[in-house]
Amino acid sequence: MEADAVIEQFNVDNALGDVRDLKSTIDALTEQLFALDAREKTGEGISEKYQEVRNEIVSVITTIQTTTEQIDTMMRRVAGYKKSIETTAQTVKVLRNEIDETKKVLEEFAVFLYQTNSYIADPEK
Repeated sequence: MEADAVIEQFNVDNALGDVRDLKSTIDALTEQLFALDAREKTGEGISEKYQEVRNEIVSVITTIQTTTEQIDTMMRRVAGYKKSIETTAQTVKVLRNEIDETKKVLEEFAVFLYQTNSYIADPEK
């Protein structure tokens, strides 16, 4: 697949939407954890075993949140890079067309110079 096609097919908005969905899922999971905390509390507090499991869950959630934020930041950068690449690609296309036009003009000018030189060298021709 060509680079242009890959760039065009990559939808940053969809990726950012997926990140937002992940954030919502994490928020829901956090709410469920707090609800579970309320159920697990006894008059003596929370059991040691539950606290250990809870700490691991919180650690995983924190890691996911950090990673999600990093992905969100990268996706926003990718969006900017994508726009820059698209603009640069358009500029390159325009420049290629201008180069082709310039080559044609130079070829015509070279023919004109050759004909002029031939005429000067031998006006009888």
